[in-house]
Amino acid sequence: MLKLDKTIRDFVEKLRQCLPKQCKLPRSDYGSPAILQYYLHQLQDILKFQDLQDVFYCFRKLDNAIFFFLMREQCM
Repeated sequence: MLKLDKTIRDFVEKLRQCLPKQCKLPRSDYGSPAILQYYLHQLQDILKFQDLQDVFYCFRKLDNAIFFFLMREQCM
């Protein structure tokens, strides 16, 4: 579990560095395609993040552990 904690902490820290400093909600009259392009441009660094699959894998392992303990608690 220690490895999982350190790995997730490292990934979250790297992802926080990739996040834009400011990401405002665009006006709705621009239309859906323009809003989508705005967010794709703002989150471009995260989309290029090489270890994104590893991040999702670690979060899935953590989620499975939490779900297991919740189900175990309900059975008791």
